Amino acid sequence: MSRKALLTVLILIGLSMSAAAQDGSGFTLSLDPAVTFPFPGTASASSFSTGFQGSINADYVFPSLPYLIVGGSFDYGYAPGTTWVLNSIGLSAGPGLRLRLLPTLSAILYGRGGYMFGMLGQASAPNPYLRTGIDMSLYLGPTFRLSVGGEYVHQFAATQAQYQGLAARLSAGFNFSQMNQRSRVEIRDIIIDPVFPVFYKYYNDNKVGTAKIKNAEDGPIRNVKVSFFVPQYMDGPKESPDIIPELKQGETREVKLYALFDHRITDLLEPSKAQAKIAVSYSYVESQRDVSTISVATINHRNGMTWDDDRHVASFATVNDPAVMTLAKQAAGIARGSGFESFDTNLRQAVGVFEEMGLFGLRYVPDPNLPYSESSKNTLAVDYLQFPIQTLQYKSGDCDDLSILYAAMLEAGGVESAFITVPGHIFAAFALGMKPDKALAFFSRPEDFVNIDGKVWVPVEITLVQEGFLRAWQIGAREWRDATAAGQAKFYATHDAWKLFQPVAAFGSEQSVELPKADKLTDRYTATMKAFIQREIGPRVDSLTSEISAARQDPRPLNKLGVLYARYDVYDKAEQTFRASLALKESGAAYTNLGNVLLIKNDFSGALKAYQNGLRLAPNDTTTLRGLVRATYELDDRAASAKWLDRLAQLDKPAADKLAYVKTGDASGARAADAGQEEMPWTE
Repeated sequence: MSRKALLTVLILIGLSMSAAAQDGSGFTLSLDPAVTFPFPGTASASSFSTGFQGSINADYVFPSLPYLIVGGSFDYGYAPGTTWVLNSIGLSAGPGLRLRLLPTLSAILYGRGGYMFGMLGQASAPNPYLRTGIDMSLYLGPTFRLSVGGEYVHQFAATQAQYQGLAARLSAGFNFSQMNQRSRVEIRDIIIDPVFPVFYKYYNDNKVGTAKIKNAEDGPIRNVKVSFFVPQYMDGPKESPDIIPELKQGETREVKLYALFDHRITDLLEPSKAQAKIAVSYSYVESQRDVSTISVATINHRNGMTWDDDRHVASFATVNDPAVMTLAKQAAGIARGSGFESFDTNLRQAVGVFEEMGLFGLRYVPDPNLPYSESSKNTLAVDYLQFPIQTLQYKSGDCDDLSILYAAMLEAGGVESAFITVPGHIFAAFALGMKPDKALAFFSRPEDFVNIDGKVWVPVEITLVQEGFLRAWQIGAREWRDATAAGQAKFYATHDAWKLFQPVAAFGSEQSVELPKADKLTDRYTATMKAFIQREIGPRVDSLTSEISAARQDPRPLNKLGVLYARYDVYDKAEQTFRASLALKESGAAYTNLGNVLLIKNDFSGALKAYQNGLRLAPNDTTTLRGLVRATYELDDRAASAKWLDRLAQLDKPAADKLAYVKTGDASGARAADAGQEEMPWTE
């Protein structure tokens, strides 16, 4: 193989190798044989012929200044002459400049000066000499390089140059500093926080621990990356986003550790320990280096958590658990299909869920090992919380377990939930769908609500699951008021808590539960709603009844009583009361209210007649006109409904726009019989 072909092969091999460790820094020893030629046009050209030169070079490249070289050499030269042979032995030293052309190819410019002992025939003398040249160096690995180059050699004498020549060099060098590529970066003071499986999604964006990284290299390191890996419960290392651009020599920096755990970690039934690998990669000079160490992570059981942040509890509310979904859907269906449409939908569903839990047989049983009243005082104590499916299976739980189940079932039915903590206790709450001003106007006891962030919440003491919803609401409201007055109540909306502590994925999905009997749940729900209505309107009914007795022939108290009954879905009594009012004296308000009741009861002909009588007494009453539009539409008299709609538009266009479906035919579920409290106006 020719010399040119060999050089080409070596270059290709070098370029194909990784450049990660080819920085060339440190101490290199090389052997440099060369062929010498007298410099043309000088005295040496006529006195000497082609000769030989050999050098043993020692070079040092600074890690922090990879372009600067200092070196020295032991040189021997042999130059045959026409009369005598020139032998020379010398020592030289000097600087050099390294220019990196490719990852594995560099150009080196150097200059060296020193003293040589020259022997020409029988004469000998020490003289200074100079060497300067250029090399092309190919790095074939972290420790070995091949170089080719040329140089100019000038040997001085007393009166003129003793020798001037050119040399063609081939060099092989070995870098002793690169023999050991062991990283000198230290990973210190590793702290791995106790890992709780229920928060396994949390650790992807929030630290699981910390470690300190110290740079003990001889110069600065750059692009420092730290990763954390627990092979038992992770598919691969999780790199910390806290990348350090530069870490100076001797500097120490703390880095947060993160973990992307997989779902296997939620299978852990008992606390255990697992190996954790902390790895560091970085760039040192122009090489990539890595170092790692092994630590131990403590993994808690899947039901474990601490109360240093009360929002932790939200992670246990596994909404998508099939058993939770099934129960929640049954409760929602019964709540929506059993009447009481005038009441807030969220309230009805929450009552249905609560009574379903009671009918299911759930009971409050304090945790015998670490009740909430004790664990909440020691925020670092590991508490045992049940997932909803476990509470359903055991049919019991303490305050946190029952609150978790209630919140999960509410959320599964589309009702926003929350957790309330007071000293030594936790209970639940849910949000009404009504705006605060309408809720305060509708309900008789505003002090029983929690008003936060523009929403009205109902506090529920869920441990009273066997004592009925109304009792649980009453006690929950009292606990909230007392703790708020003392400045000790804390409120956590489940959706807000989920932003940080997400629920685990469908834990217990293989389990199923037996649904309570639908008829029994309907009876229990209906009894609760009727009791609630009686609690709400009882005192007001008594007051209006006294007013009616005192007024005797005045129909207005009767009309007010009818409106009270109607607003709380007591439609039979409302109808009777409106008719009694009209029997004393006709009024447009009483006729329109009667028409509304009959419309809700699907007596469309009776409603039409009542509205017509109301319009006779109050021709421009927009409430009556709205009723006429609806009643004629339900009787499929499109011409009449369109006529009444046009008349309404002249008096109240926004109200007419809401009823535009009578002309377009797109009712979008707006049947009069489905109209709720928000859509049915009552006139006192």
